[in-house]
Amino acid sequence: MLAIETMSKHEVERGIVKDVSRAALISITCPGEQVQIFNNFSATLNLVFDDCKEKLQLLNGQGSTVLFSESQAKTVLHYLNAIRDMELLIIHCHAGISRSKAVALFAHIYYGIDVLDSNSFRNINTHVFSILLDAAKSQKL
Repeated sequence: MLAIETMSKHEVERGIVKDVSRAALISITCPGEQVQIFNNFSATLNLVFDDCKEKLQLLNGQGSTVLFSESQAKTVLHYLNAIRDMELLIIHCHAGISRSKAVALFAHIYYGIDVLDSNSFRNINTHVFSILLDAAKSQKL
């Protein structure tokens, strides 16, 4: 059965997981942040969006916040379907708290895996989670 873990970007960069030969990665970064390439994983999905729950203008006036989109949610659904035979799915964002936890909670539901520690999902990005649920419902998965 697939194991699902969330980590911070720093933990993944340090190589905290030693055997990634049967591991998949979802890497979440912020717009403008360099996308780190992790070639050692069997499969990698890179996503770029801000850790926001609603559309806001940035205070410095340099543009709009990039929200997690329906298109990205569909990409996640296809990726989760493609990696279902892996042993491990690692999902990381900057801190490993909000965006990655939202995707991880959805992945648990998608694969029918029980959530053993619901407290670890109390700070999820609710926008990301709801967009993923809506995409799954629209694709009847």
